Amino acid sequence: MRLLSHSAAILFSSSLLLLASCGGSQNSEAAKTQEAQKVTAAQGSIIPVDTADSKVLWKGSKLIGEGHSGFAPISVGQVSVVGNQITGGKITIDMKDLQPTDQDQEGNTKLKGHLGSQDFFSVDSFPTATFEITKIETGTAPSNLTPDSGKDTKAAGINSNAIVTGNMTIKGIAKSISFPAEVHADTTAVNFKAAFAIDRTVWGINYGSENSIKDKIISKNIDFQINIKAGH
Repeated sequence: MRLLSHSAAILFSSSLLLLASCGGSQNSEAAKTQEAQKVTAAQGSIIPVDTADSKVLWKGSKLIGEGHSGFAPISVGQVSVVGNQITGGKITIDMKDLQPTDQDQEGNTKLKGHLGSQDFFSVDSFPTATFEITKIETGTAPSNLTPDSGKDTKAAGINSNAIVTGNMTIKGIAKSISFPAEVHADTTAVNFKAAFAIDRTVWGINYGSENSIKDKIISKNIDFQINIKAGH
């Protein structure tokens, strides 16, 4: 996504949504990314996501200057639980209502339009994005992705106690990602928090072509913070 000022002459003012860092450094640990995994039917109680009280936050930056930030609303979601263990879940994100929040109203409106264009998310063709859980590991974690590895999780109020794996689909491209998260669940309520970064180019999110000068000015990394609450 592009976090760009609308002066076409200033490529350095262009910004991309969801970039994680200035000068190539990240604010959050990068999620482990691989090919999409098979989704099996989740067991247990199905708990609806409270879309009014759940958020997907994004933060983006260019290589020079300030970045941009905002949110993407969750339109629908549910989590499956057995006892105090999450067995599955899925959220759908309304990409047409992807909203920058760091500028004045005019600037946010212009940026929203550009992020939704074919330069970035092509929301007319891909109006939603999804994340579907395929596995949650509690107590232990892969050696290369420990629950306390997130650089920014504690600052975000997240005390990771699990590794979450799931398929993220953006622009019709599905990839499996794994990241540390804080999860608490029972058969009546779920709280889920995570902060992580992804490489936008894996999902075909490029400003122009991947090797264009204007795309190289934008960091490849995207920061997300996901806060999900579900309950009856």
